[in-house]
Amino acid sequence: MSRPFDLFTVDIFSTFKALDPSSYHEVIRFFENNQVELRDLYLDEYTEVLLTYSNALFETGNYETYTNVAAELIELIIMHDVDHHDHEDLFERVLFKKAAAHYHLFELDDAEQILWELVKMNPSNSIAAYLLRKCRTKKQPQYLRWAKGITIVLFLLTAFIIAIELLLVQPFFAKFSQTAQTVRLIIFISGIFLLIAAELGHRLIAYHAINRTILAIKSKKNIS
Repeated sequence: MSRPFDLFTVDIFSTFKALDPSSYHEVIRFFENNQVELRDLYLDEYTEVLLTYSNALFETGNYETYTNVAAELIELIIMHDVDHHDHEDLFERVLFKKAAAHYHLFELDDAEQILWELVKMNPSNSIAAYLLRKCRTKKQPQYLRWAKGITIVLFLLTAFIIAIELLLVQPFFAKFSQTAQTVRLIIFISGIFLLIAAELGHRLIAYHAINRTILAIKSKKNIS
């Protein structure tokens, strides 16, 4: 990537470098106001600018824009064989943050797809494995939705029994008051137990499935 040999274009990179990278909104404003000029920088300079800008987007929660910028970064890395930046594996770093952005956007399938690619590249990537588990547990399978629906019904039934107790049982059928309380308590506890059991079961199944697949990948690569 070439740039014109004019003082303005040379100075714009210096101006950008003078910005505090942690002043995220300032970085974003500067990049978006000077996109045309910044794209004329040399490849290494433009990559550095794009990395700083993308990080600012991520840190400020602009996840949708970040995914688009990350896609451009990944293309640059692949096309120009840019492997490392500040002693980090640039490709893995950008891919992971792209997956995290999809996760925050609740685009869980996209996040999982990227994370599995990271795990295949490096099965010992514990951060990618952690986010994979979070993605899988955030998805709600049919049995979990059914369990939550039944729990809501049980809680509503509990509220209905309380109303019957107050309006009918206590004023007119006091001798059945203890029975009504016992039934109400059993229904309420059953709802809580069902919800907890379904959530824990879902998490255990998700964790086991992820761990089993990662172990299989490690086994293929002879990684302990």
